[in-house]
Amino acid sequence: MWWIALVASLPEGRPPATPDHDLGWWALTYTPRVTRQGGAVLMELQASSRLFGGRQPLQQRLQQEARQLGSQAMASAPNATAALTLLRHVMGSGPAGEWRWAEVDEATLAQAAQGWRLSCMDAAAPHLDTLQRLGCQTVGDLLRLPRAGLTRRFGRELPDALDQLLGRLPTAHRWIALPDTFDQRLELPGRIDHAPGMAFAARRLLQTLGLWLQARQAGMTHLTLHWQHDVRRQAEGPLADWGQLDLRSSAPTRDIAHLERVLAERLAQLRLCAPAVALRLQLTAWAPLPGQPLGLLPDAVAPGAERWPQLLERLVARLGADRVRCGHRLADHRPGSQQAWTAWTADQPAHPTRAGNASQAPLAGQAPWQPTWLVEQPQVPCAGTPVAGPWRTETGWWDTTGGAQVGSRYEHRVLEHPHHGLVWAGRDLHHPDTPWYIHGYHG
Repeated sequence: MWWIALVASLPEGRPPATPDHDLGWWALTYTPRVTRQGGAVLMELQASSRLFGGRQPLQQRLQQEARQLGSQAMASAPNATAALTLLRHVMGSGPAGEWRWAEVDEATLAQAAQGWRLSCMDAAAPHLDTLQRLGCQTVGDLLRLPRAGLTRRFGRELPDALDQLLGRLPTAHRWIALPDTFDQRLELPGRIDHAPGMAFAARRLLQTLGLWLQARQAGMTHLTLHWQHDVRRQAEGPLADWGQLDLRSSAPTRDIAHLERVLAERLAQLRLCAPAVALRLQLTAWAPLPGQPLGLLPDAVAPGAERWPQLLERLVARLGADRVRCGHRLADHRPGSQQAWTAWTADQPAHPTRAGNASQAPLAGQAPWQPTWLVEQPQVPCAGTPVAGPWRTETGWWDTTGGAQVGSRYEHRVLEHPHHGLVWAGRDLHHPDTPWYIHGYHG
């Protein structure tokens, strides 16, 4: 696993630029495995690294964005306990206010942990005075103590924490979950007498809203800004404790810069009847805003670049008409016969796979578990746990290069393979004693 720990608060206790819940919501845009522990945010990114071009590009992106959000330090380790301990260790060393980054891999974890301070471990904090009298200042000093005596004197929590630090024991986590609604309050550092002055304070709430919308893959359509009046300094007559301003969008959006500009314009035309002492931002209505799917050959390209239909024409002229082929969907219950590839010509639609037979509904009774990839030749053996099926194919299943059909009666099912995940397996009903063959894989 690949864990990263980060913290927003400064070592000397000054208030952070971004609360830890903002960092947690930001981390949820990269991985669902985010937790808070000991004042830090921890996230597990092993499965997410391939989506961002590998570990190094993702690490650089996280460092850049975390610093913009006010993070002061980050640490990377193979498990959460080691990442948190390393984070605290590097925060306690070096000049104050300087950005700090440290990492350790699984091969060097045991050696690197020897020099980490015991004060960086949560489990050792209640026993620091006793441990220091025993001459234990670092994790290495604690590891050299007899395990049996350590357990009798301090209980199981401290030895188990050492094992978790070294990756010998798993750790249970309580994952962060986004709230179902966005409703955040901000206490102002001082009274604001004029409405335009609230725009700067509301920017922080809008940035937090952007993180919520990004993690939800949504856009706002109705937003309400509330402000609390200082009723002790009201100018005239009784007034409500709270005032409000509604912002509406004709289409879902999460463009925070645009919302800041619109809010500033609206506040410039507003007059406060009493000073404001607190703000509250409430998302009244929102809608899904998924990303734009990208095709293999996009419609829009950079100015001056060659569009893909013209590129196909040039490829046909260079390689020959039979070398550039176009796929068509066919209504067939056999997975291997549900598409056909023909030579592409200039009179075909711009998106051949979205036209023609693409709108045809599948045949009634078609197996719902269709494989994502088919293999050229069946692979044996296939042992696994049945997940779905079986389904029977009473017509030709496997077409050879000569056009002959092999196995006119096949039985198929989805199996959970110990090494390949979900596989599409089949066997010839003419020979029921034969093992199951792998015919395809599920994505």
